[in-house]
Amino acid sequence: MRKGRHTVLYDVYFPIWVQFLVPRVLISVLIVNFIVNGAVVKATLHVMSVRHTFRDLYRYAGWATVLGLAADFAGLFVYDLLLRSQYTITTALNPLLLSIIAVAAPLIFAANFMLARKLLRLPGKQSLLLAAVMAIVTSPWLVFLDRSHLV
Repeated sequence: MRKGRHTVLYDVYFPIWVQFLVPRVLISVLIVNFIVNGAVVKATLHVMSVRHTFRDLYRYAGWATVLGLAADFAGLFVYDLLLRSQYTITTALNPLLLSIIAVAAPLIFAANFMLARKLLRLPGKQSLLLAAVMAIVTSPWLVFLDRSHLV
C-alpha cells in the first residue's frame, strides 16, 4: 500500500507481531484442520454428486475449522472437570478420554449440520450425511494415542 512517498508493508509486519499473541502450535493446528476439513467436505460432496463452488467449500472449511476447534476445547473442558473430580488415573489409556469424544462429536455434528444447511444449502438427508462424516472423521481421535513416552 502506498502512502505518499513511503511504502507500508502491512503483510510483512502482520506475521511478526501475531506470533507474539498467538502460539505457533495453534496456527499450525488451524492450518492442518482447515486442510483436513476441506478435503473431507470435498470428498463427501463428490461421493454425494453435489455441485459446489470453491468459495462455498472455502467458507465451509473455514467455519468448520473454527467451530470444530471450539467443540474440541469444550470436550477438553469437560474432561478437565471430570479429571478433577475423580481420583488420579495412572494408566496409559485413560477411560475418561471418552468424555472428550462424547462432548466434541455431537457438537461437531450439530455445527456441520447447520453449516451444510446454511452455507451449502443442502437438503436434510445430505446435510445429515455430511455432518455425520465430519463428526466421525474430524473428532479429536488423537487423544487416544499413547503419550507415555513423551513424558
